[in-house]
Amino acid sequence: MVSVVLEEDSSSQNVSFIWKIRFAEKATFLRSSFFFVFLEKNQYILSTMKINSISQISLSGMYRIRPEEGSVIYARQEYLSSIILSEISAGMEIEGECQEELLDAGLCVAVELKACDYLSRAEQSRFGLAQKLVKKSFQKKYINMALDYLESKDYLSDLRFSTAWLNTRKINHFEGRTKLLAELRNRGICEKTASKALDDFFSYNNEFEICKKAYQKHKKNGKTEDKLMQAMFKSGFSHKLILQAKEELESSFVSVPIV
Repeated sequence: MVSVVLEEDSSSQNVSFIWKIRFAEKATFLRSSFFFVFLEKNQYILSTMKINSISQISLSGMYRIRPEEGSVIYARQEYLSSIILSEISAGMEIEGECQEELLDAGLCVAVELKACDYLSRAEQSRFGLAQKLVKKSFQKKYINMALDYLESKDYLSDLRFSTAWLNTRKINHFEGRTKLLAELRNRGICEKTASKALDDFFSYNNEFEICKKAYQKHKKNGKTEDKLMQAMFKSGFSHKLILQAKEELESSFVSVPIV
């Protein structure tokens, strides 16, 4: 099953779809009257689609296409290759591959809107967002096209997700670069992006101070000697950093706040 973005008949109850895209500098609120109808695409394809009207709506680059038969389709140029939306006019007939391409563009918009729904709640990684969309029964080819578009507009950013994740992670965890890198890679972040996020993170979070807090926390939990060192390695700190933290803490007898 796949999803096409359609608009209710004027005689039906109005449904308002509201979503928000949150990114670093500002929040953008977008409103429209979409809803999702699930159907097999081949049930919608007609032998010929005759256009009743077409107009660009308030969303940047989004067009509303109203055929003489069937429901309204929403599409944007980025999802089309052989059709130029600005050249479509009332009375024009669309058939064959062009009609199928237009319906595919509508499916991409459906994915885009669902992705925006997730992005309104929190930063998302491309990998994680794609998994959520697959679970909603969207096809991978439409997911890839929609996420490519969202990345091109910087609505979706693995770097921004990584930064947000690291800042949340540090609240309850004391971990070194190696551990944090592994965690980001497990979330589908490429090594280059993860390393950039970690460089930024440790530019204002001192890894040595985090290491001392981790050392104290493990000691407080009853770990000693070999088990303490194993716990520190597992937390992602280098041998050199662990020994430096141990030496400073045990020689000074000064307690470092871990909260």
